[in-house]
Amino acid sequence: MKVAVPVTCVPDNLGAEPKYPDTDEAVRASPGPGDLLQLLAAGRLLRKQRAAEVEPVIRACRPPDPG
Repeated sequence: MKVAVPVTCVPDNLGAEPKYPDTDEAVRASPGPGDLLQLLAAGRLLRKQRAAEVEPVIRACRPPDPG
């Protein structure tokens, strides 16, 4: 008898989500516009890097398009 075994398509080497510097608390505590922009820019850079790691995994996990 064959039994289906679920298998993850997420590779073991995909790291954890980073700690983003632009948290609500950090944004509220920002002393000025320059500091706020630096926080937001750093958060954006990390999110872009994370998306570059995660998006290929998502594409690989999706079943082929039948159409």
